[in-house]
Amino acid sequence: MKERIKPKRISWVRIADGVTEEELSSALAWAAVKAVAMERLLLIVIDENELPKVQAQKRSRTDASTVQKWVERNILVVEEREPARPNKPGTAKMPVLSEEQAKAYNAVHAGLVSRKPVLLHGVTGSGKTEIYTHLIAEVLSAGQQVLFLVPEIALTTQLIERLRRFFGDVVHVYHSRFSDRERTETWMTVLHPKGGQLVVGARSAVLLPLPKLGLIVVDEEHESSFKQNDPAPRYHARDVALWMAAKQHIPLVLGSATPAVQTQWLGDQG
Repeated sequence: MKERIKPKRISWVRIADGVTEEELSSALAWAAVKAVAMERLLLIVIDENELPKVQAQKRSRTDASTVQKWVERNILVVEEREPARPNKPGTAKMPVLSEEQAKAYNAVHAGLVSRKPVLLHGVTGSGKTEIYTHLIAEVLSAGQQVLFLVPEIALTTQLIERLRRFFGDVVHVYHSRFSDRERTETWMTVLHPKGGQLVVGARSAVLLPLPKLGLIVVDEEHESSFKQNDPAPRYHARDVALWMAAKQHIPLVLGSATPAVQTQWLGDQG
């Protein structure tokens, strides 16, 4: 009797269950000082949420021992999986807005039509992301680009995963810890877009060349991490976004549960 041939299994690496965003941020801060190779690897896994182990090692220019070090620290896990047809990207249904969210969406949308910055002021958990998602979908459907600025990439893994479920492979991630090669690839991708693109990034993403920019979202705009003091160039990503929006007549949404004083003042001025 012939032995049944088992399909080849592939090692995948992902963030371990239960790891908080604060723990990821602390791990990155430690690795940036103590082990740069480990930092490169972890950033790639955070960006992708999960990916084949071989790809993670190749892209981060590391080996299995680097992966194992994160496994021993209970930050990453390695799983053996059978090859499977991947899910089609961007197939998740758009979130249904509640009555209050719909009111907020309509108010924000009306403000954006006038090409003026709009403050989306809502407490944590009120559904700002759902409103962002509907605004983004409209811009992407027009073949334009969206810049989504976040305080720290390490703290937004769930957000990126959700956006990829809705928009698939048009979602691109960018931050200053990319290698020169990764930065160049991202720059070329966004400089010559083939249809709509959603770029999610920390403060340095505001400097990307986006020729078809149709919307800027600055989430948690009050966060001090949007300001770069050192090294040069010194800038505040939120303020650069405001300048870009005014200069290029681009709709801009500033989201926060606790808006900065100057942002609240601008919002009150209309």
